[in-house]
Amino acid sequence: MKRILVEKPQKKKLVLVGNGMSGFKFCEKFLKYRVDKRYDLVVFGQESHPAYDRVNLTRYFNDPTAENLYLASAEWYSSNNIVLHTDEKVTEINRAEKWLKTVKGKVKKYDKLILATGSKPFIPPIKGTDLKGVFVYRSLDDLEAIRLQTKYSKKAVVIGGGILGLEAAKALHDDGLEVTVLEKNPGIMNRQLDAEGAEFLLEKIESIGIRILVNQSINLLSGAEKVESVELSDGTKLETDMVVVISGIRPMDELAKLSGIEVAPTGGILVNNFGLTSDENIYAIGECVNSFGRNWGLALPCFEMAEVLAARLGGIFKAFSGEELFTQLKFSGIKMVCFGDVMCNNNQAKIITFYDKEAGIYKRINISTDGKYLFGGILIGDTSDFSMLLQMTRNKTVLVADPKKLIDGILSKSQISILNWPDETKICHCEGISKGTVLSAIRQHKIIRLDEIKMFTRAGTGCESCTSVLEELLEAVHQESTLKD
Repeated sequence: MKRILVEKPQKKKLVLVGNGMSGFKFCEKFLKYRVDKRYDLVVFGQESHPAYDRVNLTRYFNDPTAENLYLASAEWYSSNNIVLHTDEKVTEINRAEKWLKTVKGKVKKYDKLILATGSKPFIPPIKGTDLKGVFVYRSLDDLEAIRLQTKYSKKAVVIGGGILGLEAAKALHDDGLEVTVLEKNPGIMNRQLDAEGAEFLLEKIESIGIRILVNQSINLLSGAEKVESVELSDGTKLETDMVVVISGIRPMDELAKLSGIEVAPTGGILVNNFGLTSDENIYAIGECVNSFGRNWGLALPCFEMAEVLAARLGGIFKAFSGEELFTQLKFSGIKMVCFGDVMCNNNQAKIITFYDKEAGIYKRINISTDGKYLFGGILIGDTSDFSMLLQMTRNKTVLVADPKKLIDGILSKSQISILNWPDETKICHCEGISKGTVLSAIRQHKIIRLDEIKMFTRAGTGCESCTSVLEELLEAVHQESTLKD
């Protein structure tokens, strides 16, 4: 009897350009959705490091060890059969013949290509930004240069009062520098905070010794061999030894433009709701894209893009929702978080505020006009209920109590007990883990610690915004068990 040899189908070539957080998240989901059974994955990163945590970049000032910010080691990629090339910028894409070329002259063919090229700092058109002592704040190399300069500086000016600008100002202040923050808008964090919240946060930050000037336009930066002063539009001069420019980001879409891929007039690679560009073989995810008519500068929406695309390539049809979930200020001594539809841009809402200046607390929540749903809010000073409120917003939980009690600190936990939530309620959005999955794992494996939940379910291993809810679920199960005993 003749033996018939059946050849295994050869896997297709998948190339990922960009090794930032979105690129790394795609690599994780590539494995989760078993896309590795269909494709071999090669990753090209422009920086010399493997993917690292840009969200917590400021930690580098306290611990200047790059490896402690890595999301995974180079060995992780190789152990998962992912080929990683660092310090190798892609300079050309030939769409007709389906190959790309790197700055080192390497040519790589692809069947499918993913662009995750990220974003770059926006430098305002101000004279003098090319002087020595002027820095941007985007990469590990940027932070290392800033950290070295602080050793020879006494004063610093931060241009930009957004979340990253404030975190940078705090890091410089903690290094012993006299810091001034300049913001062109009437309030700090103008995209995330209302006027009252912005003023409240400004006062709290200034109380620790950081000066903040709002409504400020800058004429020029001046100095002989290096920056020595910042001149404002009213003629005021601020002496300084260094300037850090943190005025927002712009999508890195140049490679797409050069390749003839469609780009939005305002910037960003145009994609549909699962990341497909104008080329049927090329996708794009993360801060380099324009989706739902806008660019995305927060981690969670970019992580969702990576998940959706990996699922699609694995044969599971998901779609990008385009939700901004939350923004958290990482600022020791001051707690601030905003979540959901903060400014009521997308909803008709009733606004409820709670303000206690003496206690240092400002809260705002936006409720549907019928009082049934929570759309979003702002918490400054007391963020203890953040995870619960975020989950109620995400999962469109019907409010059963007086909405005012959500922010006045007296809401009975029994009224919103997590055990009463439907099992399909999604708790970990980064990994797509439901309450039922976590609950089942806790009971099956007799879990008693948060790290065990992470190990058995992967919930809480992404942005970690759900960890306090996971801990609450864990506590609720144990209390229920104790009562039964």
